[in-house]
Amino acid sequence: MNKPTYYLLLFICLPFWVSAAHIIGGELTYTCEGGGNYDFILTMYRDCSNPDAGNFDQNAIIGVYKGIGANAELVDVFPVGLVSIDPLEITQTDPCAVPPPGFCSQVGVYNFSYFIEDWPSTEPYTFVYQRCCRNNTISNIQIPWDTGISFVTEISPESQAVCNNSPYFESIPPTLICLNEDVNYFHLATDDDGDQLVYEFCAPFAGGGDNGGNGCNSVIPNPPCPPPFNTVNFQAPYTSSQPMLGSPTIGIDANTGYISGVPTALGQFVLGICVSEYRNGVLLGTTRRDIQLNVAVCSPVVIADVEDGNEINGLEYFEFCLNDNSFTFSSEVAINLNNVSIEWYFEEPQEFYSEELEPTFTFDSVGTYTGHFVVIDDGGCRDSAFMAVDVYQHPIPDFSFNYDSCVAGPVFYENLSAVGDAAIESFVWDLGDAQITDTWSPTYFYTEPGLKNLTLSLLDENGCTEDIQGEILYQPAPAVIVLKPPAEAFCPPAFVEIDNLSFPVDSTYEVVWNFGDGTDTTALAVEHLYEEVGIYDISISITSPIGCQVDSVFEQLIEVQEPPIADFYIVGDAFTNLNNELGLENNAQNYIGYQWFVNGDYVPTGDFVTYELRDTGLLEIMMAVQHPLGCVDTMFRYIDVAPENRVFFPNAFSPNGDAVNDEFKPTGVYIGLYDYQLEVYDRWGSLIFQTRDIKEGWNGTHNNEGRDTPNDSYTYFVRYTEPRGDKISLQGMVTIIR
Repeated sequence: MNKPTYYLLLFICLPFWVSAAHIIGGELTYTCEGGGNYDFILTMYRDCSNPDAGNFDQNAIIGVYKGIGANAELVDVFPVGLVSIDPLEITQTDPCAVPPPGFCSQVGVYNFSYFIEDWPSTEPYTFVYQRCCRNNTISNIQIPWDTGISFVTEISPESQAVCNNSPYFESIPPTLICLNEDVNYFHLATDDDGDQLVYEFCAPFAGGGDNGGNGCNSVIPNPPCPPPFNTVNFQAPYTSSQPMLGSPTIGIDANTGYISGVPTALGQFVLGICVSEYRNGVLLGTTRRDIQLNVAVCSPVVIADVEDGNEINGLEYFEFCLNDNSFTFSSEVAINLNNVSIEWYFEEPQEFYSEELEPTFTFDSVGTYTGHFVVIDDGGCRDSAFMAVDVYQHPIPDFSFNYDSCVAGPVFYENLSAVGDAAIESFVWDLGDAQITDTWSPTYFYTEPGLKNLTLSLLDENGCTEDIQGEILYQPAPAVIVLKPPAEAFCPPAFVEIDNLSFPVDSTYEVVWNFGDGTDTTALAVEHLYEEVGIYDISISITSPIGCQVDSVFEQLIEVQEPPIADFYIVGDAFTNLNNELGLENNAQNYIGYQWFVNGDYVPTGDFVTYELRDTGLLEIMMAVQHPLGCVDTMFRYIDVAPENRVFFPNAFSPNGDAVNDEFKPTGVYIGLYDYQLEVYDRWGSLIFQTRDIKEGWNGTHNNEGRDTPNDSYTYFVRYTEPRGDKISLQGMVTIIR
């Protein structure tokens, strides 16, 4: 469906605002035609007051990016022809305001279609056209003659999934904004899908520059540069959220797009207006309009504006209640009050007349009053505001209450209110403890004692309100005493926290505890240490500030059970690396589960388990047992696993190269030996082989590298130190047999 085209008039305000720069704003919107087909309208506004200013591009270069932010990928770039150029007439709301001469602005429209092949895509598609430059005389941004614009729209995955249409702007702001006068302008957008629209001022996008070529700083970047897009640099004190000086500040209503405030500085101002659309709380996209507004002195100005009324068919309508019978009318008249005449007039049922700017009238009786407010300046410009005031009788609130002041229970409230001129539409009770209710005559149970300040507020169908206050001192004793914990078991020593959940109770009540182990205390909630096994009764007495007392005994509330006891036997002794089977036998008490650990290694659980010791030295054996209540006891025992070695030397060997018994060296177990030395001597006492490496054997030659020794018997000597320092010396005879 095609949308109607709406043009925003963005302006040149003074005759000396001329330069070659020409852009004054625009926006890019889209319509989803279904199946991945989209129709786009690019609307661009230019300043035509200077004949030397740049014209619209006959072809706008459109870039298409897929993806998010800096990771977006350029997927297409193409030119779009200019469809139309139309002038925009000067508009102003005040017939007596004289605009400065030299206004000229135009709107150019580009239209194109695009097909998204992977629609609906899980990634956003961003469409952008970039162009330099803006008007030289813009007041609120830096270097405007070298600052361009990016016309951007993003079609998010959420928007694609529902074939969403972007919102489009339907109104044209006034050409002239008057200095020091209310803006009061609805910058509405329309969404054909009925989505929720949220308005805000945002930073306009920059784009392009005054360089040559096709790069990002060229007059027309080709292709347009990718996201994220740079924003214009505001000149202090201006910002994207406060693009104009004002008092009150120029702002935009997030729900309605209503722009209000009073501008206090002359000039041309760039604004970004973002409209975000939500469907069922999900953000579908944001449409950005870039505009330029002019603030000028409007003289002469005559305004007859009665504030705070509700305008209906040109009539300022007011509704008052008789209890608010005095009212001061506020008005906006003119900048120079010395050049205007003012008249206020009301007719029956009472007549009022005043020439004051903001008169106060007192309406003493109910009824409808009609009148007018007229302003005439000395130049003949005049304006009138017509008013109607309805004065209503307000509702009359009243109530009563009753309750048992000694034993905690409900308070019964009775609403005794009477109507005024209209039926009561709503009523609200504030019962004094943050409890709000709209029950006509509520029944309420207070959980906290004290003085309660009550308010009953009424609203009738005419909008009249009235309220009445009262108070109630609520300090009864609790109807029942409630403690936390309930009956519960613990392991000794048991540090027990006991909360008093009884209500109403606070620090003004006297609370006495007896813990059943010969100790007592006074406090709202207590902590107590039970050191002995047993079952304990707890008693408590509560006395209210007005002397009402209640007490209770909680029998067998606390149980302190026998604790778990870890104990076990070690089966075996004289453990060595050769005698390395350890037996563990359970002897624990008062437990539901246990675990074994040897030197930190978990051992599968059993009442009797065996474990193969893998290390020598002092080993820690731990048993951890768990009580049904979760408490744990541990026991540690230690065993010494001695290193054991068995070193054997053969009495003969045959070094004949058959790989069988070719070397003379030790066999057996020799773990951890050190300072080892082997020496071999012939029958004449000559040393023919020695080594300090227990793994090196004698091959039957002199020093394992000389000539063969004859077949004979040889004497050997061995010395080494055991792992725990014992020194060992051995000697014997070995025979060579070849």
